Amino acid sequence: MLNHSTPMMRFAPLLFALLCVLATSLAANDVALPDGNGGVLMLLPEPTSAAGDGLSEFAGDPGLPCPAWSEWPGAAWPGCELWRLKDGKVERLTNVVGGGAEKDRTSNRRTLYAAFVAGGATYALHYDPFKEFGGICEVVRIDAAQAKADGVPVGGSVLLASAEYLDAPCVSPDGKYLCVRAFNKEAITLRVYDLATWKLAAESSVAVYARPVWIDNAALCVVAYETTLRDAMRAAASEPAPVVGKLLKLVMVDDKLASTELLAGTFPPDFYSRNLAWSTTQKKLIVARADKTGIAIELRDAAPDAKPLQVEHFDFARGVGVDGPAILCAGVERGRFCQTVTAANDAGSKPEGKRAVIESAGVDGRGGMIGLAGCVAIIEPVGNPLWATGRDAQPEVLHTLVITGPGGFDSLRNPRTLQRVSAVASRFKDIENYKWKGTTPRPLVSTVLAFDLNIDIDDKAIKNKKGRYIEYYDAKGRGGKGRLRWEDNLGGNWVVNAVSGKGTPETDKVYDNGLVGNAGELQETAATRSGTYDKLLEQIESRNALLLTGLERAPDKGGLKFVGRAIWRDPIDGVDKRVFTYARTITTSGGSKFNALLSFVADVPSMGNRANPHPLMRARMQTRFGGGNFGEVDLAFSTDSFVELPNLEIADAPKMLLPRTFSAYQTDKNGKAVRQFSATLLTTVNGDPKHLRGTLTCGYNESGASTDDKFNNLYRRKP
Repeated sequence: MLNHSTPMMRFAPLLFALLCVLATSLAANDVALPDGNGGVLMLLPEPTSAAGDGLSEFAGDPGLPCPAWSEWPGAAWPGCELWRLKDGKVERLTNVVGGGAEKDRTSNRRTLYAAFVAGGATYALHYDPFKEFGGICEVVRIDAAQAKADGVPVGGSVLLASAEYLDAPCVSPDGKYLCVRAFNKEAITLRVYDLATWKLAAESSVAVYARPVWIDNAALCVVAYETTLRDAMRAAASEPAPVVGKLLKLVMVDDKLASTELLAGTFPPDFYSRNLAWSTTQKKLIVARADKTGIAIELRDAAPDAKPLQVEHFDFARGVGVDGPAILCAGVERGRFCQTVTAANDAGSKPEGKRAVIESAGVDGRGGMIGLAGCVAIIEPVGNPLWATGRDAQPEVLHTLVITGPGGFDSLRNPRTLQRVSAVASRFKDIENYKWKGTTPRPLVSTVLAFDLNIDIDDKAIKNKKGRYIEYYDAKGRGGKGRLRWEDNLGGNWVVNAVSGKGTPETDKVYDNGLVGNAGELQETAATRSGTYDKLLEQIESRNALLLTGLERAPDKGGLKFVGRAIWRDPIDGVDKRVFTYARTITTSGGSKFNALLSFVADVPSMGNRANPHPLMRARMQTRFGGGNFGEVDLAFSTDSFVELPNLEIADAPKMLLPRTFSAYQTDKNGKAVRQFSATLLTTVNGDPKHLRGTLTCGYNESGASTDDKFNNLYRRKP
């Protein structure tokens, strides 16, 4: 066994950084597959914290460390472990990547990246460029001991160690042989190992191979692209173009894989989903092949120049598979993700399938369908908010995983996934985790915000159709229940409303002084005698819901509960957009529950600014704004323009990222969304209102308003 100081291991990271760059576009592995016993195996990172906060029955982002191997070893990819989904429950099978005491484990430079089942046993491929387990890639047998391992494979479980990167494992029908792709500089070969001895049984000639499939116990079929590895890398765009190649049949002869050409053509790459499968029911290949108008999914014999039978036709391919006698096809047709399940029938007639349009699934080329036993998985790409931000090397996209069918699964059920894929949500998490000079994290405790407003309500009481709104929200005030002060001129004159105190109607004080003089003095009113009190409390509850902190907590403690993926028509531009929707429940001061639905952009790269993908897009909630009572309202946020607001105590702290504009809508009796107002977030306010002398800077954690006196006179600045 090698240690860290050996010349080989010191050289290995450099060597495999080079090999990984060369192998970028072709590395491909399924992140979900049937376990052969009614369950589904999944590659997912650790979904919970040690304290159990955010504990979810569903794990987090699958991460999909392949195919972007050019990002290794520098990228902070999630370290995936192997999990099993069965009967709606998720069970962790390994602790090979997590745990342990090694200092560099936190960089997640090791991972399990592919799994397979053979002879009733489960195996996983382990990528480990920095360790001494025998090679850069290993085959690890998974048993009960691996779930309790302390961050290293259990002794004796590493059955095969390779100095080259291996991927795309597939097992022969009799369970005796394993075929993998092996990458060595710019050469790719297919290797077949005897599972009884783990010795090499056969190896192919060099080519740029797609993922192979077994058609019997001695023969495989595979697409070999007529291109160089470097050119194949450049083809990995968001919608990679089909590549000229040949469909080959490979037969094990002695230690060779002798090839026969079955079909010349143009074939879509299979980076994320398989475009070649074998139907054991019909004894035919299922092939995705480009024609003049798109991608044809065909049934054909594994023989040269076999007559094809078209099963489906799409604009773009998103995967093929089999489930017993059923043929599974997925693709994009007219901009919509479509999935077809076709029952196998007489090979001489056209199969008739049932097509389903999955509106909430992505249409980006960096995802697709994986066929599973009794269900399917959909890999959906999402923009990575850390891409091109200078935070180490980061991939452009991450992925989410949806498994349809009995039990179901959606990696977005865990809000920790949202904190990874939403720039807005992850920025709030950065604020929560920020430590100043080694101190404990100081979470978001207050906000100072200002907006320019355009009022659309047809109400005689609102004379000025344009106005300004300024607020200070203090999360720690009123005994931790939050306190609020707002100022606006929506009625023509400047009005100040505020609530402070100890958190009960008997101890709270309301400041409601209709007309503010030059000095800006506030007049106290008992909360129990003020109609403004309820409006202020509703505004506080709205802030608790809209400030994206603590998302990973349990739903009954203010965290998020996943509702689902959906299509929502954005009233700002009238465009249908895919959204991830969560419910959030806030307990009010009176002990009642305040519910809000928060929806985030799901489209890739994003509907607007690629640097800030997946912002909060829509909030449905009960709120009152200023003097108007709007009841339930839809807030639609801009997805292409953002504002960064500073920490007003510590200049170096992370900045809060917020949409620049939002609009409020109500639904009229005809079901039409009618805009009530729009608001544009400001960064500074200078000399307006009239009692504000100097400049007010918007941001969070305003240290100058921690006491009642300062809170009540926050905006009384000196000239």
